[in-house]
Amino acid sequence: MTAIITPETTSPDAAEQRFSARLKASTKCVHDNAEHSTFMEGLMGGKLDTSAYLRLINQYTYIYEALEEISRNLRVSGNSLTDPFTLEGLDRAAAIHHDIRALGQTEIDAPLPATIEYVARIKATAQAPERFLAHHYLRYLGTSRAGRRWRLWWRAITVLRGMR
Repeated sequence: MTAIITPETTSPDAAEQRFSARLKASTKCVHDNAEHSTFMEGLMGGKLDTSAYLRLINQYTYIYEALEEISRNLRVSGNSLTDPFTLEGLDRAAAIHHDIRALGQTEIDAPLPATIEYVARIKATAQAPERFLAHHYLRYLGTSRAGRRWRLWWRAITVLRGMR
């Protein structure tokens, strides 16, 4: 599902709000649906095991690699629109690869059809920085927003499973 921010989907006073606040408000329903999907509820609720988490982050490698490839190209070319957002410190793919190896998996799973489709949409934005930023911003906003929950979940899982 794709959320599109248009004047019709935002309130008249939204122009005065920060972009991030408008984006968060206009994508809240889509984000909530994803966050409360059966899979995510099961994962965060401890009903799914580490292999389920691995399946998820394996797919993330393809998504972040696509985002980071475009980010690198934009950093090299220098783009005043994207420069504040394409910071190297935001890159996640290497950390995800590290997590996968730390969990005992040596090879990355093949991308699922939905991942292939999403990565293609990301790559199609390479020549449209404003479209790229929409994907980049939402993905990293989701990562930072969910980061605290993931840390708590991971800490609980590692303690319960004696991995610490």
